[in-house]
Amino acid sequence: MLAEYASRMRVKNHIVVGAITSAETFDPSNYLDDARSVLASLSAESTLAAERLARELRAAQQMYGSAEHAHDYQSADASNLKRREAVALALAKRLGERRSDDEYLLGLIEHAREDAWHDVARAVEESLDRSNIVVDADYERQREQRMALLVSEDLARLAGETAKG
Repeated sequence: MLAEYASRMRVKNHIVVGAITSAETFDPSNYLDDARSVLASLSAESTLAAERLARELRAAQQMYGSAEHAHDYQSADASNLKRREAVALALAKRLGERRSDDEYLLGLIEHAREDAWHDVARAVEESLDRSNIVVDADYERQREQRMALLVSEDLARLAGETAKG
């Protein structure tokens, strides 16, 4: 679950940056390499963790007595260290397998896109909530005119820019 979450957050960040810096329409296939890279990185991290646990296991098997702190492994901790090493290796293997599963990757990208959309929407809402608009008689009276200008000028210009990009 943590690897899934970490993968989604890193892909989400790529999507947000792409949305801000690119004029292209969102295409999930553009993020396949990013998703593969994220999984490769997490797989390598898990492999390194397994190697570290194997070293700690070898050292702990020679140590007898009571631990002085949480990372002072003793021979009594050997089964736990073996289990943690096996989990780390299994995770590395599974992440490696998922790197070549386009269906999984596209699902990951879609979840990351949804997360990105929620983050951007929340940021816009918070920004709008912070605005200090003075509402007086003129504001209310001119609202319809401002909305018409928004549609006829601002949104039309945005649509034109999007069509060109």
